[in-house]
Amino acid sequence: MSASNDNANSPQSILMAPPTPIFPIHIFRSLADPLTTLADRVSANVDYLVGTLLVLAAGLIGNTREVQIHSGWTEPCALWVLLVGTASNAKSPSMRAVMSHLEDLYRTEEEAYLAALARFQAGETAEEPRRHRLVPSDISNVMLVQEGGHNRRGQIVISKEGAPFLIGANDKFLEAFNGESVTYARATTGTVHSDRLLASCAGAVHPHDIEKQIANRAGDGGLARCLVMEPERRPFALPANVETCPDLAPVFRRLHGIPLGDKPLPLSLEETAVTTFEGWVREHEQEEYGGAIDLHFAKLRGIAPRLALVVDHIWAASENRPMPEMVSHLAMLGAIAMIEEYWKPMALKVYRVGWTPGVSPQTRALARWILVGRHTRINKRDIYKHARLPGLSKPEAVQEALDDLTDFGWVRRAPARAGAGRRPEDYSVIPAIYDLPEAM
Repeated sequence: MSASNDNANSPQSILMAPPTPIFPIHIFRSLADPLTTLADRVSANVDYLVGTLLVLAAGLIGNTREVQIHSGWTEPCALWVLLVGTASNAKSPSMRAVMSHLEDLYRTEEEAYLAALARFQAGETAEEPRRHRLVPSDISNVMLVQEGGHNRRGQIVISKEGAPFLIGANDKFLEAFNGESVTYARATTGTVHSDRLLASCAGAVHPHDIEKQIANRAGDGGLARCLVMEPERRPFALPANVETCPDLAPVFRRLHGIPLGDKPLPLSLEETAVTTFEGWVREHEQEEYGGAIDLHFAKLRGIAPRLALVVDHIWAASENRPMPEMVSHLAMLGAIAMIEEYWKPMALKVYRVGWTPGVSPQTRALARWILVGRHTRINKRDIYKHARLPGLSKPEAVQEALDDLTDFGWVRRAPARAGAGRRPEDYSVIPAIYDLPEAM
């Protein structure tokens, strides 16, 4: 690779993102207009509201249902979504705009708890009831299992500041994505157990957080499980009609009202849905980009039936119809349309894939690492020894990437230090790279 180089003064943009997809809101049918109206009220793109709705719906259904692709393959009802954007992208207002419609359920749960507590205090029951948080915002590995032992329906974790299910010790969260049987033993808390630990999660994160996840933690599978969205920032504007406020509460009440049995009720795919799904998987698996995005794309094969299950139940709840007994072909078509028209192209943007032609994945990885760390000086040996960047664990590969970035005007070799001894292979980062669009 070579690039014309007046580099010290004019670094070239090499991480320009692909176009941002528009969410196909029509898939939500009778909820399309209400969701759009709610987005207008908080001056946000509808994407963030959709992501929050999907997680809440999946969590409210929880362990009442699972989708059965065939006799040896079932998927639980759990979805993880990351709302990616800068501080001014209205992520939190969007989440609140949807979550505010849970107030009826909060009151119902509190009344049920108080009634159970009164029976316990009157000596009518032997076991003291436990207050359950319908949607905790901050929950640890241990707390997740503890809550799972008491709440068989499953957990809903919504965080407006970060994604606790992706950071630190998150192994129980990873198991909760698949509804695993989990036992957790600690000296301080004793042994806690959940027969089927399940969690649907949403987190609001900055783009730099995703960069760090890709660079450092993509291999644990947490990020790969997440549907991701990073819509363009919507210019602020007051809503034209503040009198109209759609009500999502009836939808949430109906989903929460699905009876919880001893085990999830498996819903098979309609025969035509099986055929459509099988054909889509064959085409989908032909796509390979290299790196962390491939881990995510591999997970979409299992996420698609989950999406279809959730969408089918959202349709039934919003249209006041009986809950589905099978996952419909239309719901599978809707799930695949969402993935192909929105989730996959959005993942390419969020994972920073398919950028400037001629730039190797290793060079892009090093460029992203520099931007995320806001580095001013870097060292070749430190990169291949400690940075843990994909494809950059050997001196030769790091040198090629540094040569590319030198040609593109991102770095230049630092002057040799006076004195004897081996010259460290240091590079100065050109400050102007932080004015490039990809650094914003």
